[in-house]
Amino acid sequence: MKNVAKKELNASFKIFDIDKSGVLEKNEFGHLLKRLAAVFNVEEPSFGEIDNVVQALDVNGDGKITR
Repeated sequence: MKNVAKKELNASFKIFDIDKSGVLEKNEFGHLLKRLAAVFNVEEPSFGEIDNVVQALDVNGDGKITR
């Protein structure tokens, strides 16, 4: 079950990695969050909120989200 979830997460990651760099940059992640907000009909996150989430998920301090 854990391997299936990991495969699904990797597949989703690849979809939103627009430039196929292997990482999600702030603009790509922001685009994802804004699309999700539209789908769920909720308020779009602010740039500051996006920054906060990226910082929380940035494991190596390079300003990007890695798998």
